[in-house]
Amino acid sequence: MNTLTMRELTKFAIGGGWGAEELQDDTNEVTVIRGADFPAAALQDISSAPIRFEKSSRIPNRVLNPGDIVLEVSGGTKDRPTGRTIFITQKMVNDAASPLIPASFCRRLAIDTEKAEPHFVYYWLQNMYATGQTWNYQNRSTGIANFQFEQFLDREAVRLPNRQEQLKIAHLLGALDDKLAANQRTIRDCESLSEALFRKTSATADTTTLGKELELHYGKALPKKSRIPGKVAVVGSGGISGFHNEMLLDGPSIIVGRKGTIGTVHWISGPNYPIDTTFWVESKRLPLELLYFLLKSCDFASMNTDSAVPGLNRKNAYQVAVPWISEDSASEIGPLLKTLRARQEHARKENQVLARTRDELLPLLMSGRITVGEAQDAADVVGTVASES
Repeated sequence: MNTLTMRELTKFAIGGGWGAEELQDDTNEVTVIRGADFPAAALQDISSAPIRFEKSSRIPNRVLNPGDIVLEVSGGTKDRPTGRTIFITQKMVNDAASPLIPASFCRRLAIDTEKAEPHFVYYWLQNMYATGQTWNYQNRSTGIANFQFEQFLDREAVRLPNRQEQLKIAHLLGALDDKLAANQRTIRDCESLSEALFRKTSATADTTTLGKELELHYGKALPKKSRIPGKVAVVGSGGISGFHNEMLLDGPSIIVGRKGTIGTVHWISGPNYPIDTTFWVESKRLPLELLYFLLKSCDFASMNTDSAVPGLNRKNAYQVAVPWISEDSASEIGPLLKTLRARQEHARKENQVLARTRDELLPLLMSGRITVGEAQDAADVVGTVASES
């Protein structure tokens, strides 16, 4: 067993860039990974990463290659430390429309491959963040949480098993992450296909009003202090905001934001409790899966009726013109949308199990409390359970 500091393991480190919004002299197009892109990038999805124009001289040293690690060094909050990391894969590099670089609040780390496997080091840093160790490197002197990078390099000591063990650990955890990413692509693909089916069905349709297709019912107040821990999703205008032990609706349900983030449309599969900042939807004739996309096509955000607190007026919403979809069309597209929704929900449930397993195995493997073989057995069992759920 060997232990090296991050400074000893880091072959190259440099801050990111941001560049300009438009092309200028001596600039080139780049794709920039920001902190906001980390959740998607963790699943190898960089579709949200913006296109910018960086000075040509600054690009070469900042271009991310497979095996690099992106470390967030600024932008944390009082509840969330900096220090999040992203591992760069070949897929991410291939998917980028232009050279991929980290944003200015991040750093590119290239690990010395003669000393350690970069993917193993990435999981060490993931565990460092998950266990709260990154709080040791925080500095809020400017009001923004900054990562004390130099101290991190000198103080963070990485416990390195032999090279074969590093590879096995990285392969096991990486396989779980790859499956999570594949499931997330399935979810996105099903959503895109469903939207395409809806557009095709409604393209040449006559119009009707929303009020003839559904009823909007007010949600019910449920202050946080009144919530009792349970498995029922509490849904506000921004989506699921917590859980309770009592339901108002036995899903699937469609919830629409009424106050706050108005006009947002949420699909909730299981039992739920829509609170008083929302409407819940009752269909008059269309399948819920079809009605969901009908609602998403409405521009509710422009219908704010309260300048102080954004709000959606139910009577106004009922007057919104929407495509008329015949019974025959609804009968044809409804089962297809239902099948695609079922695939999405299966992938989501499987990802919940896989993510929980990965997060439980991570500290055990990094500390050496379990062997790779034991972890593999646990992952195989979980994989079987997840596939059958």
